[in-house]
Amino acid sequence: MAPTNQGFQPMEYTNALIHSTSPYLLQHAHNPVDWQPWSQAALDQAKKEGKMVFLSSGYSACHWCHVMAHESFENAGIAKMLNESFVCVKVDREERPDVDAAYMTFVQATSGRGGWPMSVFLTNDGEPLFGGTYFPPPMFKELIDRLTNLWNEDRQRCLSSARDISEQLRQVASAGVAGTGWSDLPSLNVTAKTLKHWLLSFDQENGGFGNAPKFPSPPNTFHFLHRIAAEIIGKGTPSSVLSEIGIGPESASKAIESSAFTLARIARGGISDPLAGGIARYSVDEEWRVPHFEKMLYDQGQLLTSFSEALQLCMASSKPELQQYAQEFRQTITGIIEYLERYMTSKDGSIYAAEDADSLPTPESEHAKEGAFYVWDSVEIENVLGGKESKAYQLVSSHFGIKLDGNIPAESDPHGELVGKNVLHASTTLSSTARKLNIPEEEALSLWNESKAKLLTYRDQRPRPLCDDKIITAWNGLAISGLARASQALGTSTEVGQKALKLANDSSAFLWSTMWNKDKHQFLRSYRDGVQGPLGFDVDYAFVIQGFLDLYEVTYDTKYIDQALQVQAAQDALFWDDEGGPGGYLISSKESDGNILGRQRGDQEGAEPTSTSVSAHNLLRLQSLISNLDEELAKRSKAQGRQASTLSSHDRIAQCITSGGAILERAPHALGTRITALLRAKLGSQQMIIVGPSGDARTRELLDVFSTTFLPRAAVIFIDTTKGKEGAQEQLGQSFIAANDAVREVLEDPKLLTRGSYATVCQDFACGLPITASEELVKQLQK
Repeated sequence: MAPTNQGFQPMEYTNALIHSTSPYLLQHAHNPVDWQPWSQAALDQAKKEGKMVFLSSGYSACHWCHVMAHESFENAGIAKMLNESFVCVKVDREERPDVDAAYMTFVQATSGRGGWPMSVFLTNDGEPLFGGTYFPPPMFKELIDRLTNLWNEDRQRCLSSARDISEQLRQVASAGVAGTGWSDLPSLNVTAKTLKHWLLSFDQENGGFGNAPKFPSPPNTFHFLHRIAAEIIGKGTPSSVLSEIGIGPESASKAIESSAFTLARIARGGISDPLAGGIARYSVDEEWRVPHFEKMLYDQGQLLTSFSEALQLCMASSKPELQQYAQEFRQTITGIIEYLERYMTSKDGSIYAAEDADSLPTPESEHAKEGAFYVWDSVEIENVLGGKESKAYQLVSSHFGIKLDGNIPAESDPHGELVGKNVLHASTTLSSTARKLNIPEEEALSLWNESKAKLLTYRDQRPRPLCDDKIITAWNGLAISGLARASQALGTSTEVGQKALKLANDSSAFLWSTMWNKDKHQFLRSYRDGVQGPLGFDVDYAFVIQGFLDLYEVTYDTKYIDQALQVQAAQDALFWDDEGGPGGYLISSKESDGNILGRQRGDQEGAEPTSTSVSAHNLLRLQSLISNLDEELAKRSKAQGRQASTLSSHDRIAQCITSGGAILERAPHALGTRITALLRAKLGSQQMIIVGPSGDARTRELLDVFSTTFLPRAAVIFIDTTKGKEGAQEQLGQSFIAANDAVREVLEDPKLLTRGSYATVCQDFACGLPITASEELVKQLQK
């Protein structure tokens, strides 16, 4: 599904972006602004011509990026002002997160806020002088004038000021002192502090945490709350470690209740697409009613994980009020999977980056509008569903609150683009609507499924939003994780579970065959139409390792462990902070051309977790699967022609956690994924081995314990004895067998290998007595 230049401007002009493959850059290839992509050549040109640099960063699905493009960058007068005084550079923030992060740090530090489009005026050394986000045309023209005059009249002052600012930013980027090891880990009191923060900010009426606009923010909210709940739900005795810091059954119940309530509101709200599946970026209001309509792959992947974890936790709970969410969660999970399969997956198995918020209202329209593809006139719905008196229309109009004059509040539509329109937002379950209308529940479900198919067919005839069909390695990693977890939660034997697993396997195969350079042992960041993008960044490595480990836990194919080890060795060599900072992973490698302001670090979780937080989890998981992780990573480093690290994995985990520094102490809720790594480090990991023929019913029952139970600290290994010892060795692979002492012990002991189906719980690769009943295994895991 190739992107189109729909509704932006006539192709009267052409600039250097025409040679790009990025859909975002191509959107600006016909602006009258003489754009160039980010490069050293652009800075050299600015020096040669004695000009400043104007840098604009955004992404293809960004609504406000389109607004500023239409108002300013398509304006010939403003373009003339920019071209005369600046070398103008466009950055796709999704392809160059290092450049974007560096200048966003400046914008946030000087203005107190950030966002996209990001607009930064630089000296010709690439050092920032002034920056912000969206500027309306009058303000933008005045800013261009003032900065041009300042540059022409007092250039040395500009250079000196920018140099001072840049030096301060470099110092901030490298600030902090590295912890020396495990003894430097912070107290688990930060966990209690984080839980208190989220429970206090929970919106009990609408769900979510805090006020509008409302973002799902999985790395900080759902990820954290689910891991707190998992330590208590279904367990007879709460952890004494958690009890000591005030986290017990009541607070754990509140954690899953607030999360499940919020996810249910998201599932019903206008932020979710009830026709084709998928979830938009965020809601502009308190109710999750009116979204910012862009759909991002990183959101789909992470929310798949969030809904899957919540489904497992709710089903494990004894509370009916939690169990009642299960069907809604399954439907939402299914919707995201079908959306990715139908609209976002390429023929080679890779998954596209995003769909735009804006689209043309009709094929004849000249300008795209936000949400045009997704909103409805009441008459449209009436006509599609057979008239006002039809039972289908009555059900749909009542369930989604359809109104003749629209159901979108004026305060949620400041530009008046959605006047008279309806968004498909439900405030209750379909069952509740059916009871209100005296329609039997089964009939209501059948009516909705028929209506959904009709409405989707009608909607698909509208001009679709632009699809940003570039492939981003990190986001495919997040999608692999979400799809693998969804397959596990729904059941790998179900049709949708199998579909999710196929999508995950296909995406991982593409990443390994196309995005991973087996000669240089490096990932690409992006890829489109057969053209390779820049080399990868920290998150490309960390998120894919996580995806491989999640996929292993569903397939038990040890090739994913080997691939994770190869990528981990490369990530350690390329991105570890060995420049005197606090440790953890830096966004760019030393060779990046985006390091003008120093190598940046991801210091807070937001739309995505930081690589350092995810890597702490990855290393903890690998430690539970590999007896001597340092030795195995050293082997991979040697095979890659790199020097093995002298820092142990144990200390690397500790430094990943402690590198959060002051944020961990003052605002730990901003590092939710880092806090759960601390929790796992303090509480330890669970190791389990399941042995038996894969086709045996008892083996499947034991394996099903791990698909139906959310066990975030567990590492599970399956030894398939269907074909005896030789078959098990082939299944596991000699490399993995050599790296896991407990597996080797089972394979070398005929009694352990041939005793039928059983599970064993291990500690530091020393295993306990065999467990043959799934009920007993559940009890053992609850201890």
